[in-house]
Amino acid sequence: AQGRRVLWQILAWGRMYAPVAAPGDPHMTYFRDGERNIGLRVMQAMNAEPGERADKAISQHPKEKDHGGS
Repeated sequence: AQGRRVLWQILAWGRMYAPVAAPGDPHMTYFRDGERNIGLRVMQAMNAEPGERADKAISQHPKEKDHGGS
């Protein structure tokens, strides 16, 4: 039960259930849209197939990425 409360709080911080538009303030709208993007990523991770989660986590690990170094 506590895990669900925490998850709902994270999604609320991600503005998943609130408008992102801030009338007259485009910067705040963009900021809120960025918060919503994080919420969408959390939801996407929750809804991914179990095998897909592990594969994605491994493929996105920072050590695995090529940063164009020598």
